Parts: sequence; structure tokens; C-alpha cells
Amino acid sequence: MCNGIRVTSVPRTLVDLCSVADHRSVELAFECALRRRLATIGQIAAALGARPGAAGRRMLGSLIEHHPGVATDSALEVIVWRLLVGGGLPRPVRQLEIRSAQGGFVGRADFAYPDERLAIEADGHEFHSTRRAWLGDRQRQNALVRLGWTVYRVTWEAATRRPARVVADVKALLGMR
Repeated sequence: MCNGIRVTSVPRTLVDLCSVADHRSVELAFECALRRRLATIGQIAAALGARPGAAGRRMLGSLIEHHPGVATDSALEVIVWRLLVGGGLPRPVRQLEIRSAQGGFVGRADFAYPDERLAIEADGHEFHSTRRAWLGDRQRQNALVRLGWTVYRVTWEAATRRPARVVADVKALLGMR
């Protein structure tokens, strides 16, 4: 109860959401719950198990089963992840901490292909719009380039309006046909 109103837990709400929302909306809510630490994958799985006849069970079960264990940091990252995975690319590492040869922290890539030294950054307005953030992004990118990394930046517009271009660019950067 919250102020006299019956409410359900976040995991139960996600299970219920599956019966009324499309896959993209459920995935965005699922990742948001994990990112904000409102629920764990185990809690969501338990809520799903407690409702064996729930509509959309397969959808949420698939998200749980195929989750890489590291939450995204934004809705844009969820969209970019879906583009990469759905575009026939190898699954990148999420939130990879990149360190110098001496072990010092250089930066964290939203997505990375470490063997190819390719970092993919989802540049949304929310986290990259201030002057300080913009300068920090450039300093981090220069440090990564000095270490031999290529940094590919994906904006909301590119991910939503030109998704095939994003996939084609990443394939080319990975040397895929």
C-alpha cells in the first residue's frame, strides 16, 4: 500500500506489462528497472515464475535468458544494443572499463569489441549536452585513440532514423561483409 492505494512490486509490474505492451517497450522498462536497481534479474524471474499463465511470458523470459548481466545506462543504449544484436553483429561487451597499460582507468565504453579495439558510444542528449560532458567525452576519446582504439558514436537520430547505416558502419569497422 502506498497512501492507501494498492501497488505491485516492480518485478510484478514488468510481468503485467508484458500483456499490454510491445517487446521494445517491455525491454526499455526491463532495462530501466535494472539500471535504477529497482529489481534484479532474479527477482523478475521469480515474479514471472509465480505467474505461469501470464501473457507475454515468453517475451520477458527471453529478455531474462539472453541478458548479458550488465544493465545499460540509458534508453538510447537499449536501442543501440538491439541494433547491434539484431543486425547480425557479434554481441559486444557492455560497459567495458578500458585501462592503460599501467592499469589506470581511461574510460568506460557503452559497448566494445575489445579484440578489435572498437568502442561504441551511445551519445544521448541527457548525458552529453553540457560543456563539461562534451569536453570530457573528447578527452576520453583522445585517450582511447592514443591506446589504439576506434570510437564510433551513435546519436538518437542515427539509431532511430538510420539504423541500417549504424549496423553497416559497425560491420565495416569490424571488417565484416
